[in-house]
Amino acid sequence: MYLKYPKQWQAQKTVVINASSEEIYPFIANFKEGWKQWSAFDYEDPEILYRYPSILLGKGASRSWISKKVGNGFQRINSASSVTGI
Repeated sequence: MYLKYPKQWQAQKTVVINASSEEIYPFIANFKEGWKQWSAFDYEDPEILYRYPSILLGKGASRSWISKKVGNGFQRINSASSVTGI
């Protein structure tokens, strides 16, 4: 049996947090400082190598990674607002 998987995919999840959007924005909109405080993925591979370009917060912020354990990847924030979300 042969399964064909797409080269790109997208994941999405919704969670209710009892805090204002302004309070949680720095944790979501900042890959370098915010995500490591809550994302289990950031600790899945102790040898993971992250790269961060010059934009670290909000729209245009991104990071890429190289990992033998979880694979290589890239994330980018396409739109961001501390009021309406990411």
